[in-house]
Amino acid sequence: MDVSLTCPEPHKTNATLLQQIFREKIKKSFILLLQEAARVLKKTYQDQIDFVDTLQVERKFSLHIYYNYYSLLAYMAKNDVDNCKKLCDSLSDALTEKNSYAAQINIVNFTNEKWENNFLNDLLNKGIQGEYEVINENEFQSNKNIIINVLEKIRLACSTMYDEIINHLSLIELVKGKFDIYSASSVKYLGALPIALPDTSIDPMHYFFDVIIHEEAHSHLNIIMGLDPIVLNKQDELFLSPARKVPRPMKGIFHAHFVFYRLVYMYKMAYTLFILNKGNYSEIKQDVINSSIKDLPWDFEIRLSAYIEKYKQGEKMIKDNAKLTEKGLLLFDNMSESFTKIIS
Repeated sequence: MDVSLTCPEPHKTNATLLQQIFREKIKKSFILLLQEAARVLKKTYQDQIDFVDTLQVERKFSLHIYYNYYSLLAYMAKNDVDNCKKLCDSLSDALTEKNSYAAQINIVNFTNEKWENNFLNDLLNKGIQGEYEVINENEFQSNKNIIINVLEKIRLACSTMYDEIINHLSLIELVKGKFDIYSASSVKYLGALPIALPDTSIDPMHYFFDVIIHEEAHSHLNIIMGLDPIVLNKQDELFLSPARKVPRPMKGIFHAHFVFYRLVYMYKMAYTLFILNKGNYSEIKQDVINSSIKDLPWDFEIRLSAYIEKYKQGEKMIKDNAKLTEKGLLLFDNMSESFTKIIS
């Protein structure tokens, strides 16, 4: 059994291996899509196919590769022949060695491009057109520096988590505006993370630490689920989510469970970097802990207590109701065993 699919702790070898397996899968699927497009459109896309075939899975793909792949997949699923043709025709110019790989995480400002609006609408506003604005340069640079410092705190707290983040993330885009949620990640935009600027009342170091760990956990599990479904429950089978306090499919419950595990793991690892004096957990009200994530105050100790409680709630719900694959069950059991050690 492949341990990289069932180990909940961040580990560089696992993240690297998972990414390479996933990139190989993307490559093969991309080639199949281009071959099918060539058949339907009665055109030759051999140059595009040859280029995709030369992609090195040992290197981190840029967001550009994923965007073109998922766009073509979406057009084909909708039988959108015109856009399929436009995308395939443009790939010869668009796909180059220079823009196919990402060596680091690019932290960028919103620039109001059409692709960015689609990206933000999909992830932050449930597909509805949102209101976004470019951040002034001083404010952008200030927040960019904070994120760089947060990544360094993560490296100091847990070098393997830092390595995993570097493996998974290609882009962090900062934006102001009105949103349904303040951050999100998706297989459709694998490696890209939009983050709304925090309110001035919130400690930005804590905010970006929490958001990056949260979304990185989703990205990691999305890659695992691309290799093994993990959860076999039907999408219309709903359960009350400890995270959102609304009914959700078991796949969403499991995702939240994995995220809570990772948050507790990293909050514990980074505790002394954010909190100098241990607080009194007994003073934290239970109704606050039981709030949905979006309603939790941005307090390090309150969130740690809430995440521990929500993990326990999810553990019971999954144990009682989930239909898991063999790898899914092992991942769940390994999380439970490790969680007990973390909080003891």
